[in-house]
Amino acid sequence: MTFTAQIIANGAAVESANGSGFGLTLPVPAATGVRSTFQLQLDGRNADNGVWTGEASILAGSDGSQIDRLRVTSTVNGAALQNVGFLYGKSEGAVNGEIITVTGSYVAA
Repeated sequence: MTFTAQIIANGAAVESANGSGFGLTLPVPAATGVRSTFQLQLDGRNADNGVWTGEASILAGSDGSQIDRLRVTSTVNGAALQNVGFLYGKSEGAVNGEIITVTGSYVAA
């Protein structure tokens, strides 16, 4: 299964429910027991004023219904990846909220 998904944070600021950050529901479940990694780009536009690359992943212990982690390179720790856990959207005067794009392929269940 090949896909491209986008999250457009165009409203109020939002924080993930826990430290794992945001996930993404898949249109067709993935096979269970397999770790899959996808390309991710976060375009902060004028909410974050930057573009970051990273990865999205389905963990091996997942039920395959969603991408479990969205992670981007950290501005604090060089090339280390950190979970995406907060999106500014249009808060703090931003006109254009962030866009997260995830692209990749996985084995469908």
